[in-house]
This record gives sequence, C-alpha cells and structure tokens, in this order.
Amino acid sequence: YQSVLPIVILKLFGAEAAGVLAVAGRVVGSAMIAQDALVLPILSGGTMVFVSGSTEQIRLFLAKSFKATIAAALLPLAFVAAFGTTMVFAWTGEADPKFQMALWLCALAALLKAISLLQLILYRASGRALLDNIRQVLRIAAILVVALLGRTIGFTGVLTGMAIAEFLGVVFMFFAIAATFRVFSTRTAIEDTVRISVAASMIIAAGAIGGSIPLPWDMAVRASATLRLIQIALGCLVATWPVLRLTKFLSERERSTLLSFVYRRRAALAVTE
Repeated sequence: YQSVLPIVILKLFGAEAAGVLAVAGRVVGSAMIAQDALVLPILSGGTMVFVSGSTEQIRLFLAKSFKATIAAALLPLAFVAAFGTTMVFAWTGEADPKFQMALWLCALAALLKAISLLQLILYRASGRALLDNIRQVLRIAAILVVALLGRTIGFTGVLTGMAIAEFLGVVFMFFAIAATFRVFSTRTAIEDTVRISVAASMIIAAGAIGGSIPLPWDMAVRASATLRLIQIALGCLVATWPVLRLTKFLSERERSTLLSFVYRRRAALAVTE
C-alpha cells in the first residue's frame, strides 16, 4: 500500500513530482510523532480495559482515545498545512508551487490515517482480527484504482485519491468499532473533532499573526523564512493553552492532570540540575 503511490507518481509525472511527494511526506511525517507515540499506550491500555469488562471504563477509554488521537494529530497537521511551504523553503530552499497542494492533501490523508490506525488498534485490542484486514484490502483496492487512473486525474488527483482511500478505511472501521463496542459514541467523537478543529483554526490564526510581525533587519531569504517559522511557532505556543480553555476541549480534570504532569517534569529537571 505504501509503495504504490511513489512508484506511480515517479513513473507518470517524473522525478520532480516524486521529489515533491517525498519532501511533503517527510514534513507531514514529522508532525505525526506525537500520534505515533500514543500507539503502544493505547494498545496496552485498551487490552487491560477490555479484559476488565467494565462498560463504563470501556466507554470512557474509547472517548479519551479518540480525543487524544485527534488532538495529537490535528494540531501539528494543521500547522504543516498552513505553514508547510515555509518549512520546506527554510529546509531545502525550494519553492515549487506543487508543494502547497501536496502538503494539504498529504496532511489530510495523514489525519485520516491516524484515525484509522486508532480504530485498528482498538479493534485488535478487543481480540478480533477480521474486519481490519478487510479494511486493508479496501484501501489497497482503492489505491490501485487511483494508480490506474493516474494519467487521467493528474498529480493532484492521485494525491486526492490517496486521501479518499484513507477516508474509506475510516468509514469502514467506524462501522466495525460501532458493531464491536456498543458503548462507542459517534456523537462524542464528532463533538471532540469539531472542538479541536475550532481550536486548531484559532491557534493557526495566532501563529499567522506572530509570523506577520516584520523583522527589524535584512537577511538572506532562507534565514528570514527560518526566523518567521520561529515567530509562527511562538505565536501558536502562546495561544494554545488559552484557546484550549476557551473552546472547552479539555475538561477540568484533564487540565489538572496535564498541569500536574508539567509541574512534575519541571521538578524532576530542577532536581537533576
């Protein structure tokens, strides 16, 4: 599945388009570090919760897992989608117009893939292993159709097809999760997604404002892009906590847990020093 698109794009559109996809994939992949780190804790925690047989614990675990995954994936991917071309230019010095659309579509596909991967983990943690294999076959079939139509639909169409293939996997696994866990609430997952989407938009807006502050000196173009990225990142960081509180994405208990974790980390660093 992972090898089909790079080969198709290289064959149909040449090395330049393949290079754009490779760089976009690297940038988007770097935004998925936090979500990747959640995989093992969710798998091990899900196994223990499902073995317990507690309906309330299962319901809570499903809700928190979706919430954490959406937050860990959507916020950094929104940053990449908004400022990815600046990141690419600061990194490589390249400003190919294909980068913007490639970053948008790769980020969308990565977000859908993160949700689909979570669904797969939860389904496997329940002890089942049939529908997730059907999901994989469905994704492979979709991406092969995209490959066959590649010359007709063009570079952007192929990347759009990649996102559609991931979307089909998400939809299929939503039905699988709902059938496996009767306590799963699609409404709660949608509400959390809407809240974090609004929060991400506000955080990105704050970053854009921070990046628009003019620099007081002249410098090389790539160095200027790097400093602008720092300004954008600082604007996003400053806005993140107030925005999460304003949108009520984090409950009081979740905020207390997060703050206590931060304070413990600071205390541990202070002791180490």
